[in-house]
Amino acid sequence: MWSYWPAMPSSCLLGVMRNLPVHRAPETGSPIMAAGLFALMAGIWAIPSAQAGACPPAAPASCSVMPTDTTRARPVRGSVADKAQKGLEFSTVHLLRHSDSTHVATVMSDEKGAFEFPAVRPGEYLVKVTQLSYTDTYLPFFRVESGEGILQLPPIVMGEFALGLDEVVVVGEKQVIERQIDRFVVNVGAMPVAAGGSVYDVLKSSPGVTVNSTESITMMGKTGVIVMIDDRPVKMSSDALLNMLKNMPAESVSPLEVITTPPARYEAQGDAGIINIRTKRRKTEGWNADLSLRGGQGRYSRYSGGGVLNVKKRMIDFNLSYFAGRVRNFQNIGQRATFRRTGQAEVFSDVLSQTYLINTATSQDLKAQADIKTGKRSAMGIAATAFRLPNPACSDNTSSDLLRTAQLDTTVNTLSQLNDIYRSYSLDGYYKTALDTL
Repeated sequence: MWSYWPAMPSSCLLGVMRNLPVHRAPETGSPIMAAGLFALMAGIWAIPSAQAGACPPAAPASCSVMPTDTTRARPVRGSVADKAQKGLEFSTVHLLRHSDSTHVATVMSDEKGAFEFPAVRPGEYLVKVTQLSYTDTYLPFFRVESGEGILQLPPIVMGEFALGLDEVVVVGEKQVIERQIDRFVVNVGAMPVAAGGSVYDVLKSSPGVTVNSTESITMMGKTGVIVMIDDRPVKMSSDALLNMLKNMPAESVSPLEVITTPPARYEAQGDAGIINIRTKRRKTEGWNADLSLRGGQGRYSRYSGGGVLNVKKRMIDFNLSYFAGRVRNFQNIGQRATFRRTGQAEVFSDVLSQTYLINTATSQDLKAQADIKTGKRSAMGIAATAFRLPNPACSDNTSSDLLRTAQLDTTVNTLSQLNDIYRSYSLDGYYKTALDTL
């Protein structure tokens, strides 16, 4: 399969057509040139444009056309290191298109910091690398040409966050990230972002997990990720889920599991990957309570708070949590468009549009679970959840139609309000038993 630059001189086009293969029609046997389609499109290519009459940027000195073989992909390799040239393991490496930064693929670096995209089609790309405690780093534009062999990228050196510390105390702690056969285990308590942060902050820093500009969660570039809390799927909309995670303190989570290859017990519901959030539970008899309160101020204030209660008595394990918060976001969008009025070729007008949108999300999340041991390897229990998210939005739009003479023609002001409330309730009973001691 061959693709060509759409704007080129007719001499370039003829040169391409001479070199195209000749095929025979199965019915008549007469030769039909594959260039017939291109000949029909010659009139379209001949339309004047900003680049008409110029050869592709890749070959500005001549009228030769450089075809791109879109079917012959080749491996692209690289490495990630810190300023001391030590390889950075668990770095998330994104391959993006150079033209619009759209996502192409995502891989993880190995223990030496090396990574590989196994099959990259010819084109222009850039690379973005993210890593815990390091600033996001980009590899500038590079081109993948058709051909055999491996394309080796230059080393990517990441810089650490600049933190001012008065004193450093080194203590023995778990590794922040542990790699297992089918998953990454993130020990939230060992992450700097966990102090005063939310589960949403932890999630954005987890290996292989990306929260894109539309705030949808992807894993290794795949959508449809299943989010679970204590092995139970969270069944709510993406907006409600993200609001819940933003108001859930990171201190309430023990480990967070990023399951890239879901085992058989999760069936096919998590083919794209599973994120399992495990909340803290008491391991010894007694009780404990954690309270949290967080706030911030930008153009508008935001706050959240809540508490967790854990009780463990011999055969009974009880957990209760409640979190609430309010987040107010705004968008200030300005647009300008130029129109030529129908039937008046010399009359142009500019339409100026200004939209101010305010969105206020107030969430409440309640969870309760009681677990009763019925034997050494069996237990039964009940779990209840309730979630409520009023999410009203109001917008003010002003559109003005100005003639090129700076004369105001029309002004339209539109006020709109949306009252959206999301509710989710669930009650589950369960019985679990271990069939072996493994």
